[in-house]
Amino acid sequence: MKPDVVFFGDMVRGATREAAAFALDACSGVLVVGSSLSVLSSFRLAQAAIKANKPLAILNIGATRADRPSAPLPYLKIEEQCGPVLTQLV
Repeated sequence: MKPDVVFFGDMVRGATREAAAFALDACSGVLVVGSSLSVLSSFRLAQAAIKANKPLAILNIGATRADRPSAPLPYLKIEEQCGPVLTQLV
């Protein structure tokens, strides 16, 4: 039995990609929580947000793919633990 997740190295299903693209179009900004964006599909969503002129914020301790000099993205970085920050937001 395989859970309904995408494992590192696996392909994202077409329906999942389409749902993510629809959600990106409908949102006013993107908040990445607890991800280094090392998986290309997640990094592509961050890139798509910037391309669509949507604000991008990343809540993560440590470096992310968006920090790399070869592919920097303009974003707000919050380098804190996710739980306490999200608790304060809601």
